[in-house]
Amino acid sequence: MEEISDWILQTIRKENELQGKKYGWLEENYLNLSLLFSNALSFILRGGTFIIVTDNQRLWFKHYMLANINHPKNNRPFLPFVSMEGFENILPIQNSKSSQNVQLFKDMLDMTFKEYAFFYVGKNNLSPIIDLALENENSFLWMIGESISNSLRIDEDDILDVKLLQLYKLFDLSLSAMIVEKFSLEF
Repeated sequence: MEEISDWILQTIRKENELQGKKYGWLEENYLNLSLLFSNALSFILRGGTFIIVTDNQRLWFKHYMLANINHPKNNRPFLPFVSMEGFENILPIQNSKSSQNVQLFKDMLDMTFKEYAFFYVGKNNLSPIIDLALENENSFLWMIGESISNSLRIDEDDILDVKLLQLYKLFDLSLSAMIVEKFSLEF
């Protein structure tokens, strides 16, 4: 069985040939991607749930991901990816300055999910959600224009949206490959 890093590199190169798009930025980052994907996929296999959160500029991406990640066309079991939209109505955590509100929100998440982490895509806007995501060692962070340890830095440019879609496609392919054991998660 091949290692996840080899599978990711081969998949990036295949997508680059098939799509004729610029996947070079992914190939440059494939080792970091391999480690981050391995951690995220292992978290799912351990029974974890990802709560998908984005900054306001990437709301479209959250909706795209939620509409596609468990779509029947994927021909795979449903995977534990959820949105916070229902939770935001209970407690307005995004703009909350109260540490008590943040703790109440965290307590609610602890009661709701056996094990959870955040799948965050966006800039570090210093909101309580970012703080919660950074506190959780299992969070999967795609940071726009900023390097944070254990995250993927994506530079903001004219093709940022294309990069996000390319990265999502690679992650989606890795989810399907994980299910049929096409690679080892050992890194």
